[in-house]
Amino acid sequence: MSSIRKLLYASLGLVDLTREKAETLVADLVERGEMTSEEGKDILTEMFERVGTEKQEMLDRFHKESKRVMAGMGVASKQEVQELRLRLEKLENQLRQGKGIEGDKGETGSTTDEIGNTEA
Repeated sequence: MSSIRKLLYASLGLVDLTREKAETLVADLVERGEMTSEEGKDILTEMFERVGTEKQEMLDRFHKESKRVMAGMGVASKQEVQELRLRLEKLENQLRQGKGIEGDKGETGSTTDEIGNTEA
């Protein structure tokens, strides 16, 4: 597993750990009478919303940066690989059908290219 991925997972785990600690802290404050149960719920809701937003922003930055690094290294994206796979399948199907890459030879001895133009 890459170091970047480990760091990302560790930070996401820290968010969950922080959530548990925040809930425990608020429960203690409510128990001691320093805030009402409703105030505690409001604080936790606000905090979790903020953490969720920051978590998504961090994931977005991670994906953007990983794409940039991969592109800099010349690594094809999943979409590029899929496009190449589809082009290869199309060429294989053409070869199986006897068309070849250049086109069909008809009865007249002319060749039809990919666009449909006929050469003598």
